[in-house]
Amino acid sequence: MSCLGSSARKLWQRCAQEAIGLPNSNSFRFFERVTLLAGVAISACPVNPISCLKVGACFCIRSEREAREHAQLARRDAEDMVLNPQRIAPREKLILSGLYLSEYDTAGLKKLGFESFGEAFNVIGYALGGKPASIKNYRDEFDPLVSHRRKGWHKRPTRAYCLKVFEEYKRLDFATFTGLVESFVGYDENILSEVKAEGEKDESESFFAKRLITGLAAERYFESIQPCLAQFKGYAVENTTRLGCGYDFRLRTAARRDFLAVEVKGLKERMGSLSLTPKEYGVATKLANRFFLFVVKNFREEPFHEIFQNPLSSRLSFTKKERVMVHVSWSASV
Repeated sequence: MSCLGSSARKLWQRCAQEAIGLPNSNSFRFFERVTLLAGVAISACPVNPISCLKVGACFCIRSEREAREHAQLARRDAEDMVLNPQRIAPREKLILSGLYLSEYDTAGLKKLGFESFGEAFNVIGYALGGKPASIKNYRDEFDPLVSHRRKGWHKRPTRAYCLKVFEEYKRLDFATFTGLVESFVGYDENILSEVKAEGEKDESESFFAKRLITGLAAERYFESIQPCLAQFKGYAVENTTRLGCGYDFRLRTAARRDFLAVEVKGLKERMGSLSLTPKEYGVATKLANRFFLFVVKNFREEPFHEIFQNPLSSRLSFTKKERVMVHVSWSASV
C-alpha cells in the first residue's frame, strides 16, 4: 500500500472508512491489514472496493476479537494463579520447583546459581522441607510435557495433581517463574540487590544458591535428621534462627534445666571454610560443652554432616579476622 499515490491513498482511506467506519487517523493502517488478510493484490484495483474491504474486514475484525479474547483469558489465568508463596501449599512448592527445572533446564540452573541438577535437588529439596528425590521426580514428571532433552516419565500419563499445577502455571514467563521459586524461601532479588560500583562483579545469579546452602537448606537438613542423632535424641527442638541469640536451635528436655545450643553451617563442597560471628563466638565460649557446631557438607553431590561439641576447644582452629567497613550517608537539616 505504501507504493500508492496520494490520490489512491485517499480513495482507499475513504473506502475503508465507509466499509468499517474507522476514524481517518487509523483507517488506512487498518485497511492495509484488511487488504492483506483478504488476499487482495495491491496491483489489482478491484471493481467494487467497498465489497472487497468488507470481506477483508470480516477476517481482520475476527482476528482482533480472537486476540482480545486470548488476552482476557491470559489475564484471567494470571489472576487465578497463586503468586503469593504464603498461599501455596508446601507440596505444590516442590511441584513448581520441579516444573521450573524441567521447563528452563540449564538456564534455570544458572539463574538460580546451581552448577548441576544434583546440587539443585539437594538444596531446594531440603530448603523447602522435602527430599531431594522429590524435586527430581517432579522434574521428570514434567519432562514429557516441556523438555526438549529428556524423556522423563513418558511411558505413563502425567499425574493428575501435577497436570493441574502445570495447567495453572504454564503461562508464566522465565523472570516471573524465577521470582516465584526464589520467593518460596523468602528471597527477593529486588530487595537484596544494591547498586554496585563500576567494575564490581555481579554475583546475583549465584547468591541465591549460596544463601540457601549456608542457611535454610542446612538448617532444614538438621531438623530432618536431628531425631536420629544420638547426641540430641529425646530433646525438643526450638528454632531460634530469627531471634539473634548466637545459635540456630535450642534443645531442651523435661528432665534437664540446661539447654543445648546448636549453630548450623553449610558447605557446598566436602571441605571448606566457615566463620563465626562475634555473637556466635561469644556464646560458644560461654556455653562450652553445651554449644554444638553442626556442619552440613557436600550439597553439590550428597550432603553429610559433622558435629563439633565445644568447637572452640576442638580440632578446629579459628583465626580472628578484622575488617573495617566505611559507611557513607548524606544528611540535611530541615
